[in-house]
Amino acid sequence: MMRSMSPVSTVHSRLVYDSLKACGIRLVLALPETWLVHRIRMAEDDPEITLARLVKEEEGAGSPPRARDRALTVGRSYVAR
Repeated sequence: MMRSMSPVSTVHSRLVYDSLKACGIRLVLALPETWLVHRIRMAEDDPEITLARLVKEEEGAGSPPRARDRALTVGRSYVAR
């Protein structure tokens, strides 16, 4: 049986967002995913939260660093020191 996709719930997004804030979360890193749209908007509108928007790997810049290089590559799953 295939389940149909339902739109993202604002109520459930608020529940998750408020729970994270209650735990002391003040920095939010967000990928551009449609299912995060309400939570990202909540973080944007909240002066107590710092929102850092990330990019997907295919949208990122840079190339894999060599072992001797020091680099922070945007849009990759690694950071070289």
